[in-house]
Amino acid sequence: MRYTYLTGRCANGAERDAGRLIHAVPDGTWTALCGIEPGRRSAGWSMNQDCENSTAPTCPRCRRKEDDHAQRNS
Repeated sequence: MRYTYLTGRCANGAERDAGRLIHAVPDGTWTALCGIEPGRRSAGWSMNQDCENSTAPTCPRCRRKEDDHAQRNS
């Protein structure tokens, strides 16, 4: 599982409206636990220092799904 955010639209290479929520994305997939995925014009998933130091997603839906999964496995 990796914690990352959507970079947003990248029209001219310098214009990147980075997402504000950190999502939980299972390894080997493009879709976060909450169901969001990069759009057609998105620059995709990216990581920054906040993501690397994060131990949990800030997206409420991803956090809920991750908690539900942990409860089922315990």
